[in-house]
Amino acid sequence: MIFSIGLFTNFQRSFVNKSFILFSKVNISPMNSLARKDFFFCLGIWLAIEIVCFALLPMLNLAESSPPLEVWFMVSLVCGIGGAALIAYGTHIAARGRAPRRITRLTISLLSWLGLVGIAFPLMFASAQIFAKLFALAKI
Repeated sequence: MIFSIGLFTNFQRSFVNKSFILFSKVNISPMNSLARKDFFFCLGIWLAIEIVCFALLPMLNLAESSPPLEVWFMVSLVCGIGGAALIAYGTHIAARGRAPRRITRLTISLLSWLGLVGIAFPLMFASAQIFAKLFALAKI
């Protein structure tokens, strides 16, 4: 029994050492302070838009408050948090201190625009709801 425990510990040490060597070569750095500020600022903006689009507008009967609204809310939740993360990652890449090459600038711009689309998704959804209601009223 003692022999088997000794083998398990050696196997465990070997596994830990190999995984440490494997993961020590991957550069995983925490988010810098500017990227963290951008992340929380974008989350705040997204949350304000979310409240207006999914709470205030249905309460004023300017948007539908039906079960598909819950599905769009979940999609908006993923898009908003993902958009804030993309903008923060773009800021993190830009703030690394190196002079950005053209491909890096293009990547940062692409991440920022995709992040803005994710954050503005509830606003686009609410606009489509309002225009659909206006066109339905104008048709009558």
